[in-house]
Amino acid sequence: MHPKLCLALAFILVSSLFPSQPLLADWPQLRGPDQDGKATVSDIFDGPIELTVSWRRPLGKGYSQVVVADDVAVTLYADPRSDRDVVAAFDTANGSLRWSVALAETYRGHNGSDDGPIATPTIAGKTVYALGPRGQLVAVELSTGKERWRRDLVATGDARKPFYGFSTSPYVLADRAHGDRLVLMTGRADGRTLTAFDPATGEPLWRRGDDTSEHTTILDTRLGDRRQLVAFTNQHLIGLDPIDGRERWRQRLDTGEIYETLGMAVRVDDDGLLVQRWEESVLYRLGADGAIGEAWRSNQLKASYSVPIHHDGHVYGYNGRFLTCVDAKTGKQVWKSRPPGGHGNMLLAGRHFLTVGDDGDLVAFAASPEGYRETARLATVLSSASITAPSLSDDRMYLRDGESLVAVKVVAKPLPKTDD
Repeated sequence: MHPKLCLALAFILVSSLFPSQPLLADWPQLRGPDQDGKATVSDIFDGPIELTVSWRRPLGKGYSQVVVADDVAVTLYADPRSDRDVVAAFDTANGSLRWSVALAETYRGHNGSDDGPIATPTIAGKTVYALGPRGQLVAVELSTGKERWRRDLVATGDARKPFYGFSTSPYVLADRAHGDRLVLMTGRADGRTLTAFDPATGEPLWRRGDDTSEHTTILDTRLGDRRQLVAFTNQHLIGLDPIDGRERWRQRLDTGEIYETLGMAVRVDDDGLLVQRWEESVLYRLGADGAIGEAWRSNQLKASYSVPIHHDGHVYGYNGRFLTCVDAKTGKQVWKSRPPGGHGNMLLAGRHFLTVGDDGDLVAFAASPEGYRETARLATVLSSASITAPSLSDDRMYLRDGESLVAVKVVAKPLPKTDD
């Protein structure tokens, strides 16, 4: 075989083993490019920063994060004008509406929840995949809003509707060798815990699992030297082969109430998975023999909708309304801070964490185990605290609550002049 052909085939083979990497500007899915709450950023975030509002526009209720690609920001919300839950796209330059696609009649909040959608859409290539709270799974053309296909997961028997409506976010598993798959937690205990759909048609490709699940999203990651899908269900933490969904390992969870399973598992180091529940967080590690076991449990990360972020040997998250840093090896508290308050979901950009506090302020603080140190603040960006995590694309952040969608410009703050 010709040497150049051998090299090309080797590149294709290696590329197919790893998740595709989005462009620098993208925030294409829940928790960012690598599902870890971390932004791919420029050197703006290496030093002091300043925050200014670029634009603001009214928005309906909902909890979905904003996803961004190709100068388009997409989210789900309850449109008060039409009484419909919608997936909609906005121009990142000025916030103007590009298109809106109705999902179903607005899902009304109950038992403490608010109206509107919960799940975050996903952008893969030129397509937006969105799941409404009533189970409408749709594929929409990113540039035009043209609907490509639609599937009602409840009517087809694909999924069981959770108590608070569907909140699992679609995930597109990119695989050049075996074809892409749209993977979703479908939550049925009869062989349909999760389902892989054909992204082009919406038809099921395979179904796996006998656990129920409520409000979690699949994690695509590497543990040790193997890529795997990690499903966080009401009963277990499960590792699956990304190609066919075959189970590799499972860990029983003593969850108690099923609504304790929120968010998604968090990868810690090369072999660890952290799951946060309402009463505590537990770290599991995968051994060289392929078996998984508990490493530690801690009540220092709990009672919050915020999914923790692992960074440089530490895990940052919330203990109720207290921002908390714990040691990733032991689970021991390193520091705890009352400011900035809230249950705020966070993102990590360079040397800064960014979150929304109780008063609706956008707050940046140092990504450091040395203690809480505020690095920037923008007052009353939102009308109140928001449990929706901010998103970041290039030098612009996107935040939302039940009333507004806001774009915030991030600029490098000039260093103070010193006399030579």
